[in-house]
Amino acid sequence: MTDVPPIHWYHVYRNIKKVKLEFTEADVEGFYQQDKALIDEVCRLTSPGEKVLEAGCGLCRASFVLAKHRQRDVTAIDIDDSLLQVARRNQKVLGSSITIQKADASSLAGIFEKQEFVVAFSGGVLEHYTDDAIIKILKEELRVAQYVVFTVPIGSKRNEKYFNDSIFRRLLPPKEWQRILEGFNVKKFEKIRSRHEDLLITLES
Repeated sequence: MTDVPPIHWYHVYRNIKKVKLEFTEADVEGFYQQDKALIDEVCRLTSPGEKVLEAGCGLCRASFVLAKHRQRDVTAIDIDDSLLQVARRNQKVLGSSITIQKADASSLAGIFEKQEFVVAFSGGVLEHYTDDAIIKILKEELRVAQYVVFTVPIGSKRNEKYFNDSIFRRLLPPKEWQRILEGFNVKKFEKIRSRHEDLLITLES
């Protein structure tokens, strides 16, 4: 596949999906329920106080859970300035200590030290990229973290109905993700079901 045009997620959240952009304390528990498997896996691999990186944080929902309710030292990065502004406003409301900064997950060298984090994680990010871009991002994340944990939706009738929009994403079957990950040290590869049907994958450097 060739490179795909960038997705302007602030526009998507505000105008297409009508996502709530102003958070309260009560919202954080809901964020945990949405991404329970991902957050639990990050917590399984880390202890309170240890450093984790959310790569492609968007609105920082999982980061807020990990920082406020699980006491992880969270850095959250994204390339969308508008989303980062929303995240920073919510950070003030929630009193969260996460570090929010603009950065590209495909180019982390020079921004973070080698193995600076225990875990780099993302939820619903990598399916928006080509094979080559996915591999590049994962290699960069494994450069700065011991583990990489991510979720991606798979190809299924339920997901095709759930993701009924014009946003570019690849709903690949598990065997295609196995092919993409052939060169990586895969420690976990399992199907999970929440709002939709996903794979939960853990890689070790």
